[in-house]
Amino acid sequence: MSLRDAFLAKGLVKKQDVQRVDRQLKEERKQAQGSRRAQSEVEAEEKARRKAEEQAALERKARERKAREEAKERAQKALQVRQIIRGNRLRSRGPFRYFHRTLVPNVLGRLEMSERAAWKLRCGECAIAADIDPLTEVVEYVVIAAKAAERLLELEPSVVVHWVQDVRGIDDPSERLWKPEWEISMVPHRVKPPGDT
Repeated sequence: MSLRDAFLAKGLVKKQDVQRVDRQLKEERKQAQGSRRAQSEVEAEEKARRKAEEQAALERKARERKAREEAKERAQKALQVRQIIRGNRLRSRGPFRYFHRTLVPNVLGRLEMSERAAWKLRCGECAIAADIDPLTEVVEYVVIAAKAAERLLELEPSVVVHWVQDVRGIDDPSERLWKPEWEISMVPHRVKPPGDT
């Protein structure tokens, strides 16, 4: 027996008051039910939310995979460029200074090389490339063969810092670098050699 029935049985509450309270409670329940959404709507929204979360996770994984693949391609390309430079490096040590541009704008680099290597660079038979260490980011400039420079221009043109490609007229005797047939004397012309009177 409920508390309401006990009050009604004892005569503490009138029957009409109980009916009025019941009507009010019923109206409140109807209003609450009217604002409540159907179970199917709730399930549909939950399903749509889960699907959106799954789609977002798939897109995030695809972006991460693409970033990993791009990083792997960059690493492979850098390795290939470095192998080309290292495999086609030419010996060029010597007393002559050869100035070239560098990867840093408005800065000239200098290599000490032999006269033969300098001549090959001027004729386009060789080129200068930047060998970049991937771990320390240290740049070393080396002389490489022209065929290697061609391949590097296809892969990574920025590492080829010097290469003469326009060699027109180098074979023409009138346009060659002037080479005297005698020793050039650095003695002033007014000074007479010893033994001359």
